[in-house]
Amino acid sequence: MRWILDADFNCSVDSGLVDITTDDPPDVSSISSTPSPRLSSHERIKSAVKILRDGRISIIELMLTILDTSELDFAYNRDWIYNRSKQEKESVNGQGKKGKLEKMFDRLFADSRGRARVLDWFRPHMIAYVSDTVSNEMNMVKEALCGTLDSVTPEFLSTWDLNSTMQNIVVPKAPVLYHILRCAAQFTNAREKNKIKDCSTELGYCRATWE
Repeated sequence: MRWILDADFNCSVDSGLVDITTDDPPDVSSISSTPSPRLSSHERIKSAVKILRDGRISIIELMLTILDTSELDFAYNRDWIYNRSKQEKESVNGQGKKGKLEKMFDRLFADSRGRARVLDWFRPHMIAYVSDTVSNEMNMVKEALCGTLDSVTPEFLSTWDLNSTMQNIVVPKAPVLYHILRCAAQFTNAREKNKIKDCSTELGYCRATWE
């Protein structure tokens, strides 16, 4: 497999599959030196897939080998897969040009089979991630709402408003938790009975607007 991609049809640097081998390629001295017509990207990929098929190597096996951190021969290719391109780095706050890795995830999700497999794999990781995120958000909320007894004055109590507190402090600092509670408040039966649902900024309840 170490010489599979050492060919003209695989010359895209962004692919992360350039020069992935260190062993010598097979002897090509008998091949005519006449330059072959330049193939399209699609045709080069078809040629690469054929070489894999002839070598009885699946695309998944190829990717698993390249992504294996113990395979030092392919460290360069892993760098190209994970490192952001110049265009991505120049985008504002990461919003802009998508990298090929993100596009690959989009393609997986676009196929219902791929989406199901990814979500099944991600579920335990997702629970841990959301739990950590909510915990961190609550720490920021508690820090923002933390006050001293001296700050609780009659004037403060008379002007304090739950809606504005939630909207100005809690929602910006705990967007994930807020979204979870909004979804939890919209029960299935309520969604079926109500044509319009107006979820207020209070995290304790969801106010329904009846038609």
